[in-house]
Amino acid sequence: MCSSDLSATASRTATATRTATPTPVTEIVISLLLTRAVSVPAPAYAVPVRVSLYRGPSVPGSRTPVVELDLVSDQTGMIDVIVPGLDGVYDLVVKPSGALSHEVSAVSLRPNAIRAVSLDKDRFRDGDADGNDRIDAVDLARLRAAYGRTSLDPLFDPAVDFDRDGEVTVLDFSAVVRNLGYAGPIPVN
Repeated sequence: MCSSDLSATASRTATATRTATPTPVTEIVISLLLTRAVSVPAPAYAVPVRVSLYRGPSVPGSRTPVVELDLVSDQTGMIDVIVPGLDGVYDLVVKPSGALSHEVSAVSLRPNAIRAVSLDKDRFRDGDADGNDRIDAVDLARLRAAYGRTSLDPLFDPAVDFDRDGEVTVLDFSAVVRNLGYAGPIPVN
């Protein structure tokens, strides 16, 4: 038998291939109303912010977040949150660094949807230097220790420079005194 007499037949067997299925996402756009020494836009508005979502309705102190993210707002006080496709009703808690948290209850979220949440009707209450969501004597003591100092001073405490102007002044002091005794989350409708 010569090699020319051989005929080769190729057969292909179908094999399963995986096609990536895009995960549906939910986008939440949050606008914050912050107290700063300068107007928007400015670097002073870019602050660390914790965003927490709880399956609603929920009760503060007896809930566990479904999603908790540490983000930074942009120079206009905006945050763009993208999470795996949530579907249902959630309570949203937003806490900028140095301020009390705000809570929006019963936020309806859907996969592949954008939800705008405006927290710019009620200004965030500054004065929470230690981040415990209360403005109390501990925050006041920390402010007193840094009062009059600038960002060039080694004893400057940026956590009590609430207006983010690089110095601890009467404006920062008044934020603590004005909000002393308040605790978050503050309900926002």
